[in-house]
Amino acid sequence: MKEFNNRNKKDNNKKYWYFPFFSAKFPTQKVKASVGNIWWSLSVIAVVFVWCFHAVKEQNWLFLVLGICGGAAAEFFLIRDFVRTRKSEKEDKNPDKKEIK
Repeated sequence: MKEFNNRNKKDNNKKYWYFPFFSAKFPTQKVKASVGNIWWSLSVIAVVFVWCFHAVKEQNWLFLVLGICGGAAAEFFLIRDFVRTRKSEKEDKNPDKKEIK
């Protein structure tokens, strides 16, 4: 999932989330990265918990392994996106410290 600002339009306080499996862009309000990623992270944990609970109940060990690996991968990408967004927010606050290449 990529996030980018559409600076060509007059409304600069809107951000657009691009979902790789869909062709549509979903506009969202500009919120702090930590709040958005906490809710995404909690929803991923809840889905993985239900998935793994069902897999153990049905004794389907392949689904259990897929659920654990998929949840770990989703959390990895959420944390990576969170760190990148926090870095870009810090750079936006201090524009003088940006390196010009």
